[in-house]
Amino acid sequence: MVTPGTLAGVAVVALVNTVVVAVAVRFFRLQLDTRWGIAAVGLLLIPVVLFATTVVLTGVLGIGGDVGDRNTVLFVAFLAPAILGIAIDLFLRRPPEPVELPERGDRRR
Repeated sequence: MVTPGTLAGVAVVALVNTVVVAVAVRFFRLQLDTRWGIAAVGLLLIPVVLFATTVVLTGVLGIGGDVGDRNTVLFVAFLAPAILGIAIDLFLRRPPEPVELPERGDRRR
């Protein structure tokens, strides 16, 4: 049986992972100029970051616990936060505005 402390710990892991995904997606949307770049980041880099934060939170800090089976952990710690984080950035936040930067003169002296 799952205890309330375990549920609270898993909820913290899911919340932290959701925030990490939303911040990572926003950062890479601002940094990358292409649409394929964000897709590549979403498929390649974000799962690695989610894995690292999950290992740190559940292994090193001891947050969470035994929630039953592997599929539940994959859904709660990886899939749901990834979908929510991307949705938060794409649908709930304003799109990043282009910034006009002044031209840099070659002033090396």
